[in-house]
Amino acid sequence: MKILVASTLATGHLNPLLAITRVLLGEGHEIAFLTGSAFRDRIESSGAKFISLPAGADFDLRQSHRVVISKIRGALPIRRRRDWRA
Repeated sequence: MKILVASTLATGHLNPLLAITRVLLGEGHEIAFLTGSAFRDRIESSGAKFISLPAGADFDLRQSHRVVISKIRGALPIRRRRDWRA
């Protein structure tokens, strides 16, 4: 049977799905795994075919602070040092 497994970009979501993937592969199923490119090596080493998320949805959560900062930049007022005093 051909099976598509999809995971968010969080390791906590990926790990249990990889365990299930290994069981299914052991039973002879063909697995394709859709997730972020940061997990390519882990997916391919499990024996499943890797499919990357589209560019707009694919990012490395280890760099999530950059994603958050880029999204809110300009949305929050900048406080200058002199403004910190009560």
